[in-house]
Amino acid sequence: MVDAKPDNHTLDLEGYRRWIAGHNAGPGGPEHSLFITISRQFGCEGYEIARRLVELINQRAPSPWRVFTRPMIEQMASGEHLAVDRVREVSGGRRGLRERFLDTLAPRALQSPSSQVFARIRDIILDLVERGDCVLLGGGAQIITHRLDPRRFTGLHARVVAGRAWRVERIQALYGLSGAEAEETLEARQGARDAFIADFTGLSADDPELYDVIFNNARNTAATMADVLMVYAEKMGAAG
Repeated sequence: MVDAKPDNHTLDLEGYRRWIAGHNAGPGGPEHSLFITISRQFGCEGYEIARRLVELINQRAPSPWRVFTRPMIEQMASGEHLAVDRVREVSGGRRGLRERFLDTLAPRALQSPSSQVFARIRDIILDLVERGDCVLLGGGAQIITHRLDPRRFTGLHARVVAGRAWRVERIQALYGLSGAEAEETLEARQGARDAFIADFTGLSADDPELYDVIFNNARNTAATMADVLMVYAEKMGAAG
């Protein structure tokens, strides 16, 4: 992700526990879950939109909403047998030929480490959505959730895009890179994101049919996009 500081955000465990306590999944949980996903091209804003949106929703919502970023989900997906660095390595890149071959032949219990990582990320995203009242930023959440039963789930899916030149300029400013370095970073990071989504879902994050609304970041500020998404959130019942 390109946001300067949010990239390093880790899960606030105490805040997460409080949120979980009020958002039970499964039997006894909410009869209908509301959630929002925000996807973006590399170089576009994301965290600030999600943060502002949750702040607006929480001014009126009967129960608190939370933002879950890709680094947070990666941290949740790590564990005894999956170090967080390995989870981030997989979620930011493509499976090798050997792993694809193994996944074609092996039973689920013997799937490659990459497939195990994706399964953990997928399950965590679905668990969060089951609980509802959350904004999911990145991680392929818009694709993982796009076929959920609308009688049980209401999802708002947003995409943030911008022209390549605008994104290169923003990457230069955020990271202090030269133009050539920013171009190289954009190519590598966007390619890795696209490969991760394509490898594990067979779909493309650029498919407009996945989204309810698509913003041009070069023409809209984070505040404007959050305000517009709040209107959508109100219509879906997120603000009580």
